[in-house]
Amino acid sequence: MVTKLSMRLAKSTLLWMLLLLAAVEIFAQGLIPLAHIAHERQRPNQLTQEALAYKADCLSRLPNSPDVLVLGSSLPMAAIRYCDNQWIPQTEADNDALKHHLSTFQAYCRGVYLEKQLSDLTNHKVSVFNFTSAACMPSDASLIFSKVLELKKKPKLMVIGFGPRDFMDNLVPEIGRTPAFNALADWPSLSGNLPNSFSTDTIRELMLESSSNCYRKRADWSLYFSELTKDLIRPTVASISKVENKSSGGIPVAVVKDANEHICPTKARYEAWHIEDYKRRYNPPNHLRYEQELERLGHLLEAARQKDIAVVVVNMPITETNRALIPTTLFKRYQSDLAFYAEKYGATYVDLSNNNIFVADDFLDTVHVNPVGGKKVLDELVLELSKSSKIAEVLDANSVKSIGQRKAKENAL
Repeated sequence: MVTKLSMRLAKSTLLWMLLLLAAVEIFAQGLIPLAHIAHERQRPNQLTQEALAYKADCLSRLPNSPDVLVLGSSLPMAAIRYCDNQWIPQTEADNDALKHHLSTFQAYCRGVYLEKQLSDLTNHKVSVFNFTSAACMPSDASLIFSKVLELKKKPKLMVIGFGPRDFMDNLVPEIGRTPAFNALADWPSLSGNLPNSFSTDTIRELMLESSSNCYRKRADWSLYFSELTKDLIRPTVASISKVENKSSGGIPVAVVKDANEHICPTKARYEAWHIEDYKRRYNPPNHLRYEQELERLGHLLEAARQKDIAVVVVNMPITETNRALIPTTLFKRYQSDLAFYAEKYGATYVDLSNNNIFVADDFLDTVHVNPVGGKKVLDELVLELSKSSKIAEVLDANSVKSIGQRKAKENAL
C-alpha cells in the first residue's frame, strides 16, 4: 500500500510542480535582483522599494534601538540629507548605498546634524535613525512603524514630517500597493494596517506578496532580465554603429546610449514641470484618499501612544507657489486636521508651514528644501523641542528646557 502511494506521488505532476516552486522560493530568498542594476536604470517605485528594504536591514543590524526615529516623505528626507551632505559630508554612507546600487538620497538612513544638535541640547549622545521614504503617506508611515516594532527597535521619540501631498496625492498607488507595502509588508507588520476600505484584490495581492518572495519581487526580476537582455544586445549594436560611422566618413549614423539617459533641464523648465506635476497630484481633490490617510494617521499616533513613544508631528514648510495649487478649503482642513490629531493623541505639534524664516531661496523646487533650508528646518525643530518639558523627560535630559530658553533668547537678539 505504501509502495503504491509512493509511486502515485512520484508520478504526480502537481506534487513536482509544488516542490519546484518551493525550491525556487528557497533559492531566491536571499537574492536581490536589483543589486546588479545601476540605480539610474531602475524605475522610481523600485528605487524607493529597495531603499526601504535597505533601511530596514540597516535598522535590524543596529546593536541598540535609536533614541529618535524620523518618518515621513521626501520633505523631511530632503531636509536631513541635504543638510548633512552640505555641512557634514557622508562619503562612507554614500559608498555603502552605491555598493548596493541604491539612490544615495533615498537610502540615507542617518541624521548626523540632527544628532549633533540634540546631543548638544541634552548634554549626552542622542542617536537618530532616518526611516523617511519618498512619496510616503501616513498609511506607509504606519506600516514602517509596525516594521520598526517588529524588529524590536522601539525609539524613545518619533518625529514625523508631513506636507499636504502626503494626504491627497492622486499619482501614488492605492494603499497596500505602494513601494512601502511592496518592500516591507509581511504577516506581523500587516496586522492592524489593513483599513476596512481595502478592496478584495488588494488584500489578495498583499497575501500573495507576504507569502512569496518571488511574487513580491516579480517586477524586480522582470527589470533584471530586461536589462540583462539589453546588456547582451548592446555590444552588437555598438559594433554595428562603429562600422556605419567609419563608412560615413566619421559622421555618426547611429548613437547608442542608455535608455534612461536624460539631459538635465534648465531651472525654469524644471520648475514649470514641477508645478504641472503637483497640479495633477492635488487636482481633482482626492477626498476619499484624504479620509483614508487621516484614519491611518490616527492609527499610527494611537499605536505610538500605546507603546509610550513620544511623538512630534511636524507640518513641513512648502512654498507659496505650491500652496496656491491646493484648493483653499482643503488646505485649511489639512492644517486644522493635522493640529487636531496631534493634540488628540498627545503628540507635540510643530508648525513650520507658517514660519516666516523660510524664503523662496531655501527651496530646490516648490516643496523640497535645499541645504540651507534643511538646516533651518532642523534648527527650528530642535528649538521647538527644547521648549517641551515632555521631550526633555523622554530624552532623559534635565538641561533641555534651560538650554532651549537660552537658544530662544539668542534667536530674539
